[in-house]
Amino acid sequence: MATKKAKKKAAKKTPKKKAAKSAKKKTAKKKTSSRVKPKVRAKKKSAKPKTRSKSKAKKTSSAGKPKILKVNQYAVKAGPEAFLPPAAASMGIVLPNPGEAHIEGRIVPEEEAFEFAARKLLEAKVPTIFPGPLVLWKWNDKAAKKATAIRALANAVPARLIPMADYRPKYPKIDPEVEINPNHPNLTIWHNKIDACIFVGVHCHQANLALKIIRGGTNCFTIAMCAQAGHEDACLSFRDATPGKIIALADAVEKLKQSGVQNQGNKFTQFKMDRTGRID
Repeated sequence: MATKKAKKKAAKKTPKKKAAKSAKKKTAKKKTSSRVKPKVRAKKKSAKPKTRSKSKAKKTSSAGKPKILKVNQYAVKAGPEAFLPPAAASMGIVLPNPGEAHIEGRIVPEEEAFEFAARKLLEAKVPTIFPGPLVLWKWNDKAAKKATAIRALANAVPARLIPMADYRPKYPKIDPEVEINPNHPNLTIWHNKIDACIFVGVHCHQANLALKIIRGGTNCFTIAMCAQAGHEDACLSFRDATPGKIIALADAVEKLKQSGVQNQGNKFTQFKMDRTGRID
């Protein structure tokens, strides 16, 4: 009898134990599920900004075409521009093709540039030509022909002739009345109050240096007659300069004079020099 009662008690106790175990399992599941749920919610929260950014992207794309920034083209004008003016090439100025020239960075036909340069020379108070070593010294017949053409141009304007005999820095001993140096050309321009000038027969690297300094610190309008591809740092530049092109500029000056344009330059007497220096 005792064994039967014990079996009954055991049979009664086992369902309770099983129920307790199942209850514990349920609570454990609830706890684990409650722990997992915040992680899922966190993911959803972190995913929301992505969906918002996508919607913003859609709005911007649906707004229409992308905005195009309008940038004004840089113009190579007479200064004074700045203590350190930018190189014109770095500002997008390009050199002209054969048969073309550039006026303040704008590519134009040579005929237009001849007339524009001639008008600038006639309107200037102190128009001056700076012949460099390539035309000062008779190192070949072509140089001699260019020198003759430059003299004809100077007589047509009329314009002063101030030579750039060499490129050695001469500061502060330079005589600005009779010479110009590419390392400090502003001294000659300031002293003589030159407001329009022509570079001709100057090596390209020295001309670029001088033209940039002039644009930075003076109000002189610079014209470059280059035997190569031209000079982007000049206010006006011709390329492939030959004696014929120099004469063409002189003819443009004479044509404007005949049409009624008067020379506004101050009267002057051209100085003369020899190997010893100034002789008048």
